[in-house]
Parts: sequence; structure tokens; C-alpha cells
Amino acid sequence: MLEIHHVLRDLREKNGLTQSELAEAMEISRDTVARVETAAQKLTVDYLMTFAGIVNMHPVDIFRRMESNEPAFVYLLRAHGSDQFSDSIRDKYEDWYNRMEALIEETHLSRLKEIPSKDYEIFESDNPAEQGTRTAQWLRKKWKMGNEPIADPVQLIESLGYYITGMDLGENDIFAITGRKGENGRPGIIVNTNPAITVERQHYSIIHELAHIVEHGEYFEEQPDYSGIGPNKDDREKFADAFAAEFLVPLEEVLARYRQLPANLDIERKVIILKSYFKVSYQVIMIRLIHSDVLNMDERSCWKYYGYLKRKYGRHEPMPIRHRPEFMQEQELKELSEMSTDDFMEEHIFPRKEGLRITLA
Repeated sequence: MLEIHHVLRDLREKNGLTQSELAEAMEISRDTVARVETAAQKLTVDYLMTFAGIVNMHPVDIFRRMESNEPAFVYLLRAHGSDQFSDSIRDKYEDWYNRMEALIEETHLSRLKEIPSKDYEIFESDNPAEQGTRTAQWLRKKWKMGNEPIADPVQLIESLGYYITGMDLGENDIFAITGRKGENGRPGIIVNTNPAITVERQHYSIIHELAHIVEHGEYFEEQPDYSGIGPNKDDREKFADAFAAEFLVPLEEVLARYRQLPANLDIERKVIILKSYFKVSYQVIMIRLIHSDVLNMDERSCWKYYGYLKRKYGRHEPMPIRHRPEFMQEQELKELSEMSTDDFMEEHIFPRKEGLRITLA
């Protein structure tokens, strides 16, 4: 059975109305329409009666639409992106998903990995970040991944039998979208490949979405009332952030690699080498090092240095991830440690050049 907010959205779209046009006709705000269509706001009698008049349907017939056998699309949405999840983006997602579904019926997408059932005694914790870290360690162990960097996150998602593609969704806060069709549909992930988003951020977004699927994938629902940014970030986002950090950059491995670097290298150079090896952003590496207590700096100094790097590089990534796919050999490290700061900057600091390794469907 379809939920009423899905029915209202589908009827609006079938009548060729945008959320703004419907809001104008109903003499309400577009935000109210958006909240009703994502179940963030309860449907009122006044809303239903006004809506029924605009789409020229009896309210009873609207409720009958809930009995449709056509499975509805559901998404894992958070507050920080729901207001930018426009009708056009929704249409792009659903058109792509339907094409993938038809294609898979012919070719049969293989499933090489499964997300195993969890032993919840392992994950008992009131701290969502700690729980996310433990879950990432558990899943890596179950999949026998060791501590090696993830060479291709796209291939990892495909090995689960999920759909994944890249699509330019605009320069906004939507880094990725995860949804599915009906209760039993395969999860499908679209990663935003807008040029403003670095490859490193795209990789992180994929594993961040995997975290949501692992932790609460059975409860696909749009919940724009959940905060996704700032100090009020909700527990699901804290879990996913911690999961992605540990899954992409296992703490044990980053410490081992850090200790291999020449002692005379400054922190900045060490961060750049490690970020290239793990194929993540310099910010992820810096945060992992701060939380490991390996920098021999007090926490305040660590975060001041983090801020310095962020101001210096902004959205750009020094030494893009495809530049040095393997960890540097001893001779390379020696040459790097002897290089002047100016030469180092000229050779290794430049903007992102490549996009995510994804074939558009």
C-alpha cells in the first residue's frame, strides 16, 4: 500500500504541477507542500480538500490511490539535502532506476558480497560514532578486506548487487542519493559528480551511503526533520561519518603508514602522502591523525592546524588520488623529504582533474 504523501506527490506530478505552482494555487508556501510530500508534516483536512479541488478528484478517490499495487520509490534523505531534492532530481533518479531495473532483468546483476546479519552484542554503545567505527571494523573483517585502502568504491557497491551511477546534480549539498523501489527493491545510489565536488568527496559519499544502508537500510524513509549538519547532527549522521572514516582509513593502517614516513617531513607533507595512499581527502586524514594522538600536539593546536590546511586548500585536493595510487617507496620518500617547500608545492599542489570512475546509465 502506498503512503498518502506518495499519492499526493504522484498526483501533483501527473497534473503537471511543480511544488511552487501547487503552493501558489493553494495559497500556501512551497515549504509546506514539500513537508507534506515527505511526511515531515501531517496532512490536514484543509490541505486535502483544497488539493482535491485543484486536481479535480474526490478525496475518497485520492485515498483509494493508496491501494495501488505499483511500488513507490523511497529514499534515505536527511534535513541538509531534502530541501534541494527537487522534482527534476527525483525524476532523474527514478528514470535511471527504472532503466537499470529493466537492464538487470536481462543481464542479471551478480551479487558477490552480502551484508551479514549483525551480532548486536558487539555494537552495544550509547555513542553513535563509536558504534559506527566498530561496525566498519566488523564489516571489513567479515568481508576479509584487511586494512588495505579501497581501490574502487564503485566496484564495492556493485559487488553487493546494488545499482550505482554518477550524475551531475548541481552544486549543492546533495553529495549522493540512496533510494529503492518498493520494500524489496535493490538499493540504488547516485553520486553527485558536479565539477565542484572532488573525487575524494565522491568516494567518501559512497561509503557514507553504504553506512546508512548497513545500519538502517531496512527502514528506508524520508526524514527531513533529522538534522544533518552542525552541532545538532543526528545520531544516524554521526554513525555514518564514523563508519566512513574507519572503513576508508582504518586507524591501525594509517598509524602504521604514518610511522613509515621520514621523521623530518612536516605534518603537511605527511598528510598529503597519506591522503593519496588512502584515496581520501586531506581533511579525513587530518581528522584521523588528530583522533589518534599521534601528532604530539595538544588538541587545540591540532584543530588550528586543521583550519590552516582548510584555508590553504579549500575545495581543492593536493596530489589528486589517481596521481600516486601506491604508497611511496623509500627512495621517493627520501627525495620528497629533501625537496624544498617551493618545489614541493609546485609539483604536488593543484586542483582536482578527474571525475569518479562511473559509467553513466
